Amino acid sequence: MLELWWDEAIDEEGSEAEVCGPLESRREIEHGVFLNLGHDYPHPDRFTIVVWGAETTDLSPDAVVGSALCATGLISTYEGVARIELDSASEVRLMLQGDRENPPSQAADDLLYFDWATYPYQPLSPLPGEVWWEDAANLAGTAAMVCGPFADFTSRATDSALISLGNPHDDPSRFILATSGSTNVIDADGEYEMTVCGQGEIEIREGIPGMEIDSSDALFKAADGTLYPLLVD
Repeated sequence: MLELWWDEAIDEEGSEAEVCGPLESRREIEHGVFLNLGHDYPHPDRFTIVVWGAETTDLSPDAVVGSALCATGLISTYEGVARIELDSASEVRLMLQGDRENPPSQAADDLLYFDWATYPYQPLSPLPGEVWWEDAANLAGTAAMVCGPFADFTSRATDSALISLGNPHDDPSRFILATSGSTNVIDADGEYEMTVCGQGEIEIREGIPGMEIDSSDALFKAADGTLYPLLVD
């Protein structure tokens, strides 16, 4: 069965597929509930999950705007908008961490990194085993996933970069991700404030905690807790 991101569904009309995407709005009408993914109604490029005979109270309490939902069924269109029609709210599921580790690049560039970033910054719920950047110095010498608010980004020679979490590079109270590989960071100018994570061994250098990692281990945490690559080619 096809596994599609919300903005791919329009090209697969008539196919059975699982379609996932960020919930932009929930609209209850007399005969059911309309869940708009990717864009809110009446944007023509949205994807809609229609649950006939349901009410919003039938949905999971976690199915809120900003969460990511999936539905499986026959893709059809109504007035040019792609949709899947369901008979029960139980057929709508929350998208879990790792469901789509490599979403389509267009969806990532246009939506995941921007619309799901929080502005102004709000810490997201921690993942299992996650270490907050302010606590990392106490775990020097151990391997962990350290997360914190993206503060700034500095490119270095030979395809490497320094990413500061918590505070910018001129503040000694920060956590540093020293990455090698791609140096193209999403939203490096800081229009949105993101939660960024790095997976590696925590070290202390010149009194500042950090870790040296490959660029593929620098991640952006979406609003639902899903991790996506922060650095792109």
